[in-house]
Amino acid sequence: MSEKVVFSQLSRKFIDENDATPAEAQQVVYYSLAIGHHLGVIDCLEAALTCPWDEYLAWIATLEAGSEARRKMEGVPKYGEIVIDIN
Repeated sequence: MSEKVVFSQLSRKFIDENDATPAEAQQVVYYSLAIGHHLGVIDCLEAALTCPWDEYLAWIATLEAGSEARRKMEGVPKYGEIVIDIN
């Protein structure tokens, strides 16, 4: 089986939008849910896009050198994962 990059997204919301929770606190909860997936605590991530490894590397090579997008996407080969959020 060849390596691939999987982009996942939270598939369920656990925060009531009618709640008066500040947006910053909601982001902490969302991030906690996302990292909980790695610990086996909760599995609420769903694959949104899958890309073969070689094609992913070719794609990020087309991004402008030194750009924020390229720096972020180069985190996958460097760290094994990245987080993309509203920040």
